[in-house]
Amino acid sequence: MNQKLVSPTGASVSTNALMDYVKGGELYVNAGARSVCVTGQGDLANLPQDYPPGSVAFTAGFKRIWQLGADGAWVDLMESEGGA
Repeated sequence: MNQKLVSPTGASVSTNALMDYVKGGELYVNAGARSVCVTGQGDLANLPQDYPPGSVAFTAGFKRIWQLGADGAWVDLMESEGGA
């Protein structure tokens, strides 16, 4: 996916959050979880592969929300309402 710099001054604007996660029996500390506004689920496959677990993708108005799991799969938070 092509990337475009939104801030014309090159200033860094960040909504990153630090998050820890467990993968393969190892604890990863201070991973920079990201957030990204997408147009729909189809955009998830086009996101860079280096997004860390815990990152969140959402549509405008938060009508759909996905979170990237430690296994690398996007989980639809709207489908997982109500717990296990």
